[in-house]
Amino acid sequence: MIFILAPLAILAAGLLYQSVGVARDRRRFPAPGRLLELGGAKLHIYEQGQGSPVVVLESGIGASSLSWANVQPQIAAFTRVISYDRAGLGWSSRTRKPRSVPVMVDELRSLLTAANA
Repeated sequence: MIFILAPLAILAAGLLYQSVGVARDRRRFPAPGRLLELGGAKLHIYEQGQGSPVVVLESGIGASSLSWANVQPQIAAFTRVISYDRAGLGWSSRTRKPRSVPVMVDELRSLLTAANA
């Protein structure tokens, strides 16, 4: 019995630790941009600069908009530039939608429309 309860207790402690850490980090490090409500999820978008064309920065794999922190201000010197966090990454909330390319493209399109980009 102890061989079943001990790993479950360790797992529960780890999950609690992670949840508390995530909540603490959200308070300590607020989103630098804005959160837009789109279809049940809040997606984070960070905009800088003015002008046309609008440059959209896409982060790779599991990265967030912070990947562009050094590049975005340089682009913003001559045009409008947007970085964002896909659902479930960075400051964006999770969504129940599958993480497929068509779904993520649709989310980005909706986000840019909501941001008037």
